[in-house]
Amino acid sequence: MTGRRGASVATTEQWLRDAFTAAGETVAPGSIRGLPRPAGRPAGRRGSARRGLAGRPGHGRAWRWPVRAPWLREQVLVPLAAATAVTLIAVTMTVVVPKVLAGRHPAPSGGVTGVQRYDRALGGAGPRYFVGIRQLGEGSAAAAGLQVYSAITGRAVASLKPPGRGRWFQAVATFGSDGTFVAAASPRPGTNRCSTSFYRFSLGAGGRPVNVAQLSAWTVPGVVTGNSALAASANGRMVAYATQDCAAPIPAVRLGVIDVASGRSTAWTTRSKPRDLSLSANGALLSFVANPGTASAYTPRADAAWIVRTSSPPGPLTRWYRKALHPPGGVPAAALSPDGSLLFAVTGTGRPNGPGAGTIAGYDAATGTLVLLVRVLGAGNLYPAGLSVTVSGHFALVYLLRQRSVRELNLVTRQLRTVPVAAADSPVGAVW
Repeated sequence: MTGRRGASVATTEQWLRDAFTAAGETVAPGSIRGLPRPAGRPAGRRGSARRGLAGRPGHGRAWRWPVRAPWLREQVLVPLAAATAVTLIAVTMTVVVPKVLAGRHPAPSGGVTGVQRYDRALGGAGPRYFVGIRQLGEGSAAAAGLQVYSAITGRAVASLKPPGRGRWFQAVATFGSDGTFVAAASPRPGTNRCSTSFYRFSLGAGGRPVNVAQLSAWTVPGVVTGNSALAASANGRMVAYATQDCAAPIPAVRLGVIDVASGRSTAWTTRSKPRDLSLSANGALLSFVANPGTASAYTPRADAAWIVRTSSPPGPLTRWYRKALHPPGGVPAAALSPDGSLLFAVTGTGRPNGPGAGTIAGYDAATGTLVLLVRVLGAGNLYPAGLSVTVSGHFALVYLLRQRSVRELNLVTRQLRTVPVAAADSPVGAVW
């Protein structure tokens, strides 16, 4: 072995060799007791048995048992003791030494110490990873991939390859638990016929995506409207999506929900492009952020948060939704609390396309009344932005897409933690 680790192993081997040698030197001659006397044999003084028996009639060289003690020690016990020592050394080298060596090397980024600092800064045991959509830089905004990040360090730790056949992961949502997700894959816009497929996966050791499976019964027409146009309820029974036609000059947009148990889908048509989708824990309420105008007449100040009941019949969305929140500066992002009574929203006081003081606050979902000021974000460009709440409703993930960081927020204690993200790995949509 070479290097620092090889030197450590050699040092440990020398230490073990010296220890065993020192232990052997402590055994003085005569300190080892003789073999136990066989049952039924008379006791005698040491060395007298051989002399006594040799002088008795009929007991010559044929009587051999007194000389077996040295033979047992030399031929049986000594090899057995050596084998035991070798076994002890092997166990020490394979079990104890790796632990000793592990303690001599610095802990990896996000190790035990980092996790403890992370939990203290966040005011509780937050999720260890978040999953985001990252642009792949292949000449099209649709060319995106799925990346897993350490919530402790902000570093990309794993990825999930696009499903192929010209499809790319465009949006992701937490699916029923903090460790399970659903992702939407769509082709590039401009295709004559297109559809969106859904994939479920979980995070294994080190944040690696495992148990990836396509949900074949969930294919819907169109491509997703944006990287936050997907949501799932905390009970895992409802998934919401927003898609648009592939090649129309003014594409028709559909906001829909899928009943997980039956696979039945309900969709509503709209002129705007819903984003930042969020479902209550039981899947009864769906919130989203949208501008009443079309893409060509988009103005950030007109962005509002809307709520629709998922039990509403299909048809024009304007028949069933209601405006939940519309402050003067617009709503860059919003998400429902698990019980649907609060709407957490990112709002700003500055120009929609310029720096301003941003806030995260909780509003009554029924009246839009301010209930709880959670945190002031400070100066920064709030457009575009995203807001994702954990299944428990305890933590929120805030990502301002033009900044190289993600903000992790405890909605109960109001503690905020900012984690840097490399520019090359900056997500355009993220959940945890």
